[in-house]
Amino acid sequence: MTCDFYKFAIDLYEDKKADANSATIRTCVSRLYYSVYHVVLDWLVEHRSKLLSQYNCGSHEKLQFCLKAISRETKNLRFNQLAVKLHSLHSKRCLADYKMQHIANVQQVELMIKEVEQAFSLFEELTSSAIQIA
Repeated sequence: MTCDFYKFAIDLYEDKKADANSATIRTCVSRLYYSVYHVVLDWLVEHRSKLLSQYNCGSHEKLQFCLKAISRETKNLRFNQLAVKLHSLHSKRCLADYKMQHIANVQQVELMIKEVEQAFSLFEELTSSAIQIA
């Protein structure tokens, strides 16, 4: 599913970027965010479900709080960096989904793709070494 969101966004962008309209751009931004969100959520459910269940808030904030807690627990600030990145991506997704007065352009999608790729890279780095802390 998560790879589907990323692949869908990339395929849609590549197919429509020459004449991308607001709906295309907003859809790409949203799907890109959710590709990261679901990868992080799936990992937390599998490896840190007890921690995840301790937070009684919205699902997007819950992931960020869990990553920050793992950062404090492991003394690895890179988990906090991932939480901040997730927050930034979520803010961009909210702009795309809810703020129609916000002007959407292809540069936003290109920037989002780079940020999502950075988030995936950081996530892979953290989780490949963090499985022992689960």
